[in-house]
Amino acid sequence: MEEKLKVLSLFSGIGAFEKALANIGVEYDLVNYCEFDKYASKAYSLIHNVSESLNLGDITKVDENNLSECDLITYGFPCQSFSVQGKKLGFKDKEKGGLFFETMRVASKLKPK
Repeated sequence: MEEKLKVLSLFSGIGAFEKALANIGVEYDLVNYCEFDKYASKAYSLIHNVSESLNLGDITKVDENNLSECDLITYGFPCQSFSVQGKKLGFKDKEKGGLFFETMRVASKLKPK
């Protein structure tokens, strides 16, 4: 029996990446999800039938040393800083543009497959 993929979801929203995995038949176990918005977190937990206690909350406050191992990290950090409809500040936007580096901080510690 093949082991399920262990997934950590960052900037989870309502879990589009996880839904895509399910749609293509990839079996996985959710290690944690990370969603700042309380309404999106509630929707995520209901859509994916998981406890909101799996939500890590604000990624800037996540201690990467306390996370479980994972095989895959999904993420879709806020794009407003990069969008033509946004301020176009890119990584210089400290509020949202720099959140990409939070993902890299977590990934460099966990080193998923």
